[in-house]
Amino acid sequence: YQYGFNMVMSHPHAVNEIALSLNNRNPRTKALVLELLAAVCLVRGGHEIILSAFDNFKTVCNESMRFEKLMEHFKNEDDNIDFMVACMQFINIVVHSVEDMNFRVHLQYDFTKLNLEEHLERLKHTESDRLQVQIQAYLDNVFDVGTLLEDAETKTAALERVEELEESLNTMSERLLDVENEAMLKIVELEKQLMQTNKELDQLREVYANANSQVHTLRRMVREKDQTIRRQSRMERQAQETQQAGGSGGPQPQRGEGDGGVADSASPSPPPCPNLSPSPETVAYHSIGPGMGGAPGMPAPPPPPPPPPPMPGTVSNGPYPAPPPPAPPPPPPPPPPCRTSELSSVPMPPPPPVAPPLPGTGGSPTVIFNSGLAEGPLKLFSVKIKKPIQTKFRMPVLNWVALKPSQINGTIFNDIDDESILQNLDMEEFEELFKTKAQGPAVDLTLARQKLPQKAPSKVSLLEANRAKNLAITLR
Repeated sequence: YQYGFNMVMSHPHAVNEIALSLNNRNPRTKALVLELLAAVCLVRGGHEIILSAFDNFKTVCNESMRFEKLMEHFKNEDDNIDFMVACMQFINIVVHSVEDMNFRVHLQYDFTKLNLEEHLERLKHTESDRLQVQIQAYLDNVFDVGTLLEDAETKTAALERVEELEESLNTMSERLLDVENEAMLKIVELEKQLMQTNKELDQLREVYANANSQVHTLRRMVREKDQTIRRQSRMERQAQETQQAGGSGGPQPQRGEGDGGVADSASPSPPPCPNLSPSPETVAYHSIGPGMGGAPGMPAPPPPPPPPPPMPGTVSNGPYPAPPPPAPPPPPPPPPPCRTSELSSVPMPPPPPVAPPLPGTGGSPTVIFNSGLAEGPLKLFSVKIKKPIQTKFRMPVLNWVALKPSQINGTIFNDIDDESILQNLDMEEFEELFKTKAQGPAVDLTLARQKLPQKAPSKVSLLEANRAKNLAITLR
């Protein structure tokens, strides 16, 4: 067989003559011819020989299209299954054995123009399994150009969309990278700020701890100082009461509380007090308050004769009336020369209801409270008359020169509101701090006389007595 097959393939007209055998009326002969042509088509170079043989068949049989007679026999011989199977097998081999896709579509289109697909649709439900297999093989390998075109267009659009998405993805990736870099920079900056804030917080905590310890230390020192001052004040008051209770001889010099150790001592006696003469100017004495001071160095007016001691529990702390005219000298021993320190140590009497008129005025005396001097009765209503302040204890008195009404306008002596000050001031603590030392319970005179010789030696005062006392009161 191989030798005969090779001789047929090498003969130039053998295949053409075999193809022309399809015009035979015997279906069995036509089936064998188609099987032989299919075998030749599968051999290398046999596909071109088969197509050339059918081109020759078209020319000899005057066909308008190639494979026209073949399709005619295929449609007419529908009762011969062997011929139909052989014909369908030949068509599958001729069309689908080509590697070139475009040429395969060309051969497929030759059979499509001969209405092969419509005839296969009618033979789709045939009972022959062999024919059904060949028909299904052709339909599976057929190319739908329209579908391929749509797929190509869809693929192109999809590729374009993919490119757009890739570009967008690249853009978003770059933007995300920038945002991440910015976020990292921001995080680093915030971490630096956090570290700096933590350092500042630690410093503030240290400062707070130091300040808190200092505050506790200062409070403890203040409490200790207050206790020391109260203890010293109590001891000085007891010593003063002891000295006064055992008083033998003239009055002893006193040291003001809180004057920093400045003591009154024997100093050159001032000149004797001159006799008081009637004058329209009078002197007013005021109780001290926080921040009030006198005018040291100015000569104070002579004190009045020692008044009788005040009633217990009633002590005037307000301005005092003008001194009355000079009285005759007291009985011996004569009083010492006028000293403001002794004046301040002697309790002042409560103000009388009405002061005696001064000579030459012909009416009531001009009394200026909290102001000082007045220039005449016509100036009476130019100065506010303030209510005296009653205290439980006798208070020390500042020694200063009284001012004229024209000099106190616009100053605290005339404009200050005493009632408002009293509402905000703790009078008990104030009186306890500034009261005179010669106040307290009775002292056994026997013990006082026994302790009297042990008095401390007097100190030399560097300041004039009145100035020292005013300074001590102010510093307190």
